[in-house]
Amino acid sequence: MNEKRRYILGAVTITAVLGFTAYAIYEYKKVSKQMEEAIDISQAKREVEEAEDDEYDEDDIQEYENITGDIEEEEKLLHDPDSLEAKMQFIEMKLAEWHYEDGARLMLFNLFAFPFKPTNEEDKLLRKVLSYNREEFFGPDSKHNSEITWADVILHYAENLEFNLGGTINYWTEFMLDNMGIHQSMSSEAVDEMLADLESHTFWNEDDLFGLFGLDDDQLDNAYLIADDQVDPSLTFDIQFNEYLKGYNSN
Repeated sequence: MNEKRRYILGAVTITAVLGFTAYAIYEYKKVSKQMEEAIDISQAKREVEEAEDDEYDEDDIQEYENITGDIEEEEKLLHDPDSLEAKMQFIEMKLAEWHYEDGARLMLFNLFAFPFKPTNEEDKLLRKVLSYNREEFFGPDSKHNSEITWADVILHYAENLEFNLGGTINYWTEFMLDNMGIHQSMSSEAVDEMLADLESHTFWNEDDLFGLFGLDDDQLDNAYLIADDQVDPSLTFDIQFNEYLKGYNSN
């Protein structure tokens, strides 16, 4: 997915919050100028009143509607929701950020075959969230909604890291794959063992960094303190994610 299309998706998200106002067209025109930073919702709301006074011709509106329509069409399910073809369409859609021969794409494609097996209640809730995300594509009754994999987990956090810290989904995906130390030459057994360590929150990489986000000792200590204050005092992926954000923002 190129930068222009990625920011159009951001504009579509803002439109869903604000409605199809003049601001939606305003956001699209900013996208068309290859803006380098995505506008956030708060800023969007502050600028709505200014944007509503601007005038846009019918060509502007039609171009915006055509592009957003194309995006919706690309993400529309084209097969029986329970079919292998539907599953492959979903995978290809999720990997659209990468070129076919990209190493990260190949690794993610493989990880769609490795189920995510959470070991505590909060991580089971994460699996439910990922299942709901699949429902948006497959519909509510597809068998594929329950087939949550490690690729789903990594892409979920890559999208959240991009949203919170900038960069790209590609960058953050490769960041997590690097933390895992996963590579194409690993056997399925070795990958299974590594993923089991991640699921039980006992994984350290070769650089002595912890877990999916590569936490250092201080970040991990803080994560354990937060976990200890919970009803279920288990370390979770969301706790580790938040500790990584704090450490990143403090640097």
